[in-house]
Formats: sequence, structure tokens, C-alpha cells
Amino acid sequence: MVLAWHNGDVRSSIRTLLGDLKEAREQLALAEMMMGTGYSRGWKPSGSNVKDEDNAHSV
Repeated sequence: MVLAWHNGDVRSSIRTLLGDLKEAREQLALAEMMMGTGYSRGWKPSGSNVKDEDNAHSV
């Protein structure tokens, strides 16, 4: 679907997906700040499985 939206342009598709991922991470961080740990019974995402975007290869 993403490739079709970008008329087969792989680089534009990846750029869009990375932008969407960044926005989703920002929204998760905002939600994490807004709700207390009791709301989620003490669970918080560890972030250990999330790569640092600064170390990702540029497209």
C-alpha cells in the first residue's frame, strides 16, 4: 500500500514509514508521561528493544 501511494518509489516509502514510526513513538512517550504507573499496574515500556534513531542508516 505504501509503495502504491508513492508510485513504487522505495526511498519515499521508507521515509514515510520512518516518519510514521517517529510520530508513534512520540505519541507513546506522551501517553507514558500523562498516565501514572498505577493506570498500567506498574508496567512501563523498557525501550530496550527500540533502536536509537540517531544510529539508524539514513535513506
